[in-house]
Amino acid sequence: MSDELSTAGDVEANVGAIRVVLADGRVVMLRPLGPGDQDAVLRLHRELDGRDRYFRFFGPMPPRVVDLVSGMTSPVDARHGSMGVFLGAELWGVAHYEVLADPTEAEVALAVSGTAQAHGVGTLLLEHLVSLARHHGVRRFVAEVLTENGRMLRMFGDCGLPCRMNRESGVTHVELVLDEVETYLDAMAERERAADVVSLRSVLQPRSLVVVCAAGGHRGAIGPAVLTNLIAGGYSGQLYAVTPHLEGILGVPSVPTVGDLPVACELAVLCVPPAVVPEVAQQCGQRGVRALVVISAGPAGDSQRPGQLLGEVRRYGMRMVGPNSVGVSNSDPAVRLDATVAPSPRRPRRAGRSGWSPNPAGSASHCASNSANSGSGSPRWCPLATNST
Repeated sequence: MSDELSTAGDVEANVGAIRVVLADGRVVMLRPLGPGDQDAVLRLHRELDGRDRYFRFFGPMPPRVVDLVSGMTSPVDARHGSMGVFLGAELWGVAHYEVLADPTEAEVALAVSGTAQAHGVGTLLLEHLVSLARHHGVRRFVAEVLTENGRMLRMFGDCGLPCRMNRESGVTHVELVLDEVETYLDAMAERERAADVVSLRSVLQPRSLVVVCAAGGHRGAIGPAVLTNLIAGGYSGQLYAVTPHLEGILGVPSVPTVGDLPVACELAVLCVPPAVVPEVAQQCGQRGVRALVVISAGPAGDSQRPGQLLGEVRRYGMRMVGPNSVGVSNSDPAVRLDATVAPSPRRPRRAGRSGWSPNPAGSASHCASNSANSGSGSPRWCPLATNST
């Protein structure tokens, strides 16, 4: 899954960037590399561990790696192309190609940070580099891969493109034909579908959840109302609350700040004043939260605050529902998630087959209450509110 970046806060370096979902559900940015990325690309290569460096260069780091990086980050033209994957400002992986004597053939190479491997970074880079190369008339990628580098060979072999491999003296020569055959398109579609499903699990099937309440929140406030629904619904995961200036609330384990949470919760429900939403989102990202539901209204006052919220969400690769959402709900018996501000019904909801993506908040509350009172139920619904990311 990918979508164009088009917010006013995008910097010039992000021209041509898209947001993509990794295999683990994290949202990252993929874009062409440019001269301004030289330091980041050089740092990525220098921080490769000994084994990855050996796989990349067939030996130690070459003495003139700066020249290599300079070529990789030169502007895209008919003989060269490169792409990078970023989580916030951190470069996670690069891929580039150089056209050979035959203008339809190019040599391709990739490098992925050790902390980002096994998450689909290389596959996404290859897919988008293929599109870039085809646009410039390249019809074949070739690569020399050490035969013991099984992960890289599997990536090439599983990408869906026609692939030939010849092994000789510990090195495998790989040739990819850049034809968008049905198998390749099917493989791309399946990877996107699987990544989308994983990315939404943190929203609709979180194994741990924290409700971030406003300072001095009372039982009638939004935060305690969400906690009440979660408890009444029998939420099956780990439940925590952030309650500044309070020792506890409704018997839920509570801490004064997001940074004090004993675990990195998958989902955070923000019920704080609009002015502090970007700051709390940043704290959630730093703690490792994977998704946000922002029940608070959009950041008010400073016109830059909405951009700040999106900036924090994108910096840490989180998914977001909101702001101004009424919450999310999933009555699957294995989850029993009711992280909403809708009035808690007297009768428990029964799992059904229908679902909504309601907005505005009043309509969502009305649908949820009527569903519960009629017994029809809704296994899951996710209000889109003002934004969903």
